[in-house]
Amino acid sequence: MPARIAHRAAFTIPASASGSERLVESPGVAVRPSPIVIGPPVRGGSWVARWIGPTSFHRRGLMAVDGNAKISQRFAIDWNRFAADGREWRGEGKENADYSVYGQDVVAVADAVVARVIDAIPENVPGSMNPAVTVGVETAAGNCVSLRLADGSYATYGHLQAGIRVKEGQRVRRGDVLGHIGNSGNATGPHLHFHISTGPMLEGEGLPYAIDSFQVVGMEDDNPGDGVWSGGSGAPVLHRGELPAEHMVLRFQ
Repeated sequence: MPARIAHRAAFTIPASASGSERLVESPGVAVRPSPIVIGPPVRGGSWVARWIGPTSFHRRGLMAVDGNAKISQRFAIDWNRFAADGREWRGEGKENADYSVYGQDVVAVADAVVARVIDAIPENVPGSMNPAVTVGVETAAGNCVSLRLADGSYATYGHLQAGIRVKEGQRVRRGDVLGHIGNSGNATGPHLHFHISTGPMLEGEGLPYAIDSFQVVGMEDDNPGDGVWSGGSGAPVLHRGELPAEHMVLRFQ
């Protein structure tokens, strides 16, 4: 197994006057023998994992950072939540507070040091395609926290409410509350964006990871856009050391 790998893409542009071959090269990325195993970023249930599949926009979320192309969100999950009645939101869902996920605690996935905090970004109106701030590398994740884990990787929590509970340089333990889920940055509704990468926020390359334990209580319904989940059809199934699949509905301890 090599210690590092890099990618080189060669292509031509038919409409180009020169028609010459172009090359795009990525920086080298360290190869790990196995993914890091973490705790869940939230507590309780019923949480639904979205945009983790191979066709997710997270896999193509390339950002230019210091002159290099980065895909920090390669293994990101957008977490949402169903209330006890199986609904994602109340009424027409026009207010952030209508959403079951809004205001839920986000917690440290491991013992770590707080590496980066972005706070005081205003929240968006649910359903709006126009964020309350100009979207860039420093604002796309909205109010956010990045933790530096023991192996040197970073766990990033995005789109939080203003009023982050921790400060840069602070040591936290697994399960400590970092803040609360909101709707800030490049988001169209309340949810938690979570990923692990080689740098804080959107500055590194995305890394695979596994959650040490969770229960699968069902799968999201065929029409998730209606915000209604019909509930699980059987007993919860315990999973250990895995990355949840798209549309799984989970319960955490």
